[in-house]
Amino acid sequence: GYPLYENTEVFIGANEYNYNSNASAHYKDALQNMNTSAGYNNVIASKNALAARGATYPNYGLRMAKGILDANPVPEVVILFTDGTPGYSGYDSNVASDAVDEADNLKNNGVTVYTVGVFEGADATAAGIAQGANSRLANQFMQDVSSNNGTPRDPSYYLSASDADTL
Repeated sequence: GYPLYENTEVFIGANEYNYNSNASAHYKDALQNMNTSAGYNNVIASKNALAARGATYPNYGLRMAKGILDANPVPEVVILFTDGTPGYSGYDSNVASDAVDEADNLKNNGVTVYTVGVFEGADATAAGIAQGANSRLANQFMQDVSSNNGTPRDPSYYLSASDADTL
């Protein structure tokens, strides 16, 4: 298996800083100005360094997002990208609940939260259900975390794709 925090990190360019070790030391530098070539190139390098592996812990990612926003006084938008259901192996309701609480914390402080799901069965038009197959649970989770607040909307704060090429 993979260490708990291996797939939970902050990227600056191609450099990754893991949640459980040194991510918080880089929060101030994590936001990039997309109006500069350096900022743009860092975001592209970060995107290219992403890898789908290990468990999915969006609650830690959202906690890091709050730390980044606290370190950088800017208009606040958070985008949560995920490649699967929250948890180590299948849907973990405790991890999901913690992530929804973290997102609610952000939203209650004026942050707009977008979610982007790239997984089999991802469907931003579906409300999902609170029980059942992992893709239905994951879609409900994505609706709950986003500023949709549990209900599909048009335009939506939850975007979905079945694979990276579709995204």
